[in-house]
Amino acid sequence: MKALDKFKKAFERFKKESLRGAVDSSTKAALRGDHYVVELFSDGPYKISWSNNVGSLYFSRGLSVGIPILHGDDDNAIAELRYYDNAIAALDEKFAEACENYDENDQD
Repeated sequence: MKALDKFKKAFERFKKESLRGAVDSSTKAALRGDHYVVELFSDGPYKISWSNNVGSLYFSRGLSVGIPILHGDDDNAIAELRYYDNAIAALDEKFAEACENYDENDQD
């Protein structure tokens, strides 16, 4: 199985298990000018990190995807009333872009 196929499986697992909480965290962090990322690994796991913990000098062995935030009417103080479809669409676009930019040869 190719690395990108493995990343896709980890991405789908992340969306199923942790997406809403990660988007909520990224939305809160955006108020401070920060965000969260999900780092997907080819052996299956994923890791959610605050962007300041990743930094520009961090070399990932995985595929990093920025976690989007809720905007305007999508956000609500009552969790059950939050609308995540736009954030999911944005996340899918970011994942596709990360896959396009991924180079297996850079992974020593």
